[in-house]
Amino acid sequence: MQQTQHQLTLAYRPFNVWLQSVVCMAIAFTVPQFEGYPSRYNLLVSIGLFVVGFWQIAYRGSIVTCSFNKRQGYFVIQQEGLRGTRRLRRSLREVSGIAIDEIVQYGGKRRRGPYVYKIYLQMFSGDRIALSTNALFSQEQAHQTAWMLCRFFGLRPYSMTEAKRRSLLL
Repeated sequence: MQQTQHQLTLAYRPFNVWLQSVVCMAIAFTVPQFEGYPSRYNLLVSIGLFVVGFWQIAYRGSIVTCSFNKRQGYFVIQQEGLRGTRRLRRSLREVSGIAIDEIVQYGGKRRRGPYVYKIYLQMFSGDRIALSTNALFSQEQAHQTAWMLCRFFGLRPYSMTEAKRRSLLL
């Protein structure tokens, strides 16, 4: 995080996703050594673990850099990862607010699991632009980032809502 009077830069590096992926792929290479199981099952488990690890890096492991520049009047959100580099450039005047979604990580009907948090820019058009590919695990980190954005933009305090439950497959 870097901030001057006219510029704010946020960088998100998903170390937790990278670590999970590496562990998953490392386990994939050790599974064939398990004894007592037919080799075809070990091979299927190995391939499955490797695919999960690779999917994590490809779809959730992007480095996201958000640059907000008051002098030039625009912001750029850049995602860099295995799937290439994607860039979104929009005017600062389009931003109407900041929102935090509180997402239940897991849990049943009676028991609520831990929460993760995702920060969005709300646009006057009604669109919401996520500032990262993943959710933040720290409520404090999410609140600090949202307050910093609100002060930088001169916006009213952010809103926080509980996100709808989603399937793991979506």
